[in-house]
Amino acid sequence: MPVALLALFVLVGIMTGCSSGLRDYPPPPQEPPLAGSEPARHLSDYVNMSDPNVEDYVVGGVEGRTESREWRLVHSPAELRFHVTPAEGQRFILQFLVPEARPQHGVTVTVSLNGTRLGALRSEQAVTYGFDKLVSPQWLKPDGENLVEIASEPASEFQLYRAGFVE
Repeated sequence: MPVALLALFVLVGIMTGCSSGLRDYPPPPQEPPLAGSEPARHLSDYVNMSDPNVEDYVVGGVEGRTESREWRLVHSPAELRFHVTPAEGQRFILQFLVPEARPQHGVTVTVSLNGTRLGALRSEQAVTYGFDKLVSPQWLKPDGENLVEIASEPASEFQLYRAGFVE
C-alpha cells in the first residue's frame, strides 16, 4: 500500500503543475513621467535667471544651481534658446557682471543670435552691465528655437541676471 499511496501523491503533484495558470490581468496603471524627463515647456522670449524653469532655456554653459536668487554662474561660451515672434523694433537685452574685470585686464562679452553677431561689450570694472541691441526680424526663426551665444574673451566666468527679447 505505501507504494500505491506514494504513486497517488506523485500523480496529484504532477496534475496540479499541469494547469495553464493563465489569467487575465489589466494593464498596469499609467504613471506620469519622472521629474526632469518631460519635454521642455513652451519657451518664451525672455527669462530671468531666478526663474524656476530657467533650465528649459539653457543649451549649455550655465550652472544648474542658483548661486543666489538673482543670477547664475556662466562659463564661456554659454548658449540660451528662446521662442520669439519676430516684430519690428525688437531688442535683445542682457544683464551681466564680470567679477574679475579690471581696467588692465578687461573682458569683452560678445553676443550672437542664430550665428549672427549682435555686438560686444567691454567690461573693465566689476559692475553690472546691460547689453541692448536692436534685432532685425530676418535674424529670427519665427517658428523655432532662436539660439543666443554669449562668449567672453578672454574666457572667464561671469554672472548672468536676465536675457531676452523686448519691444
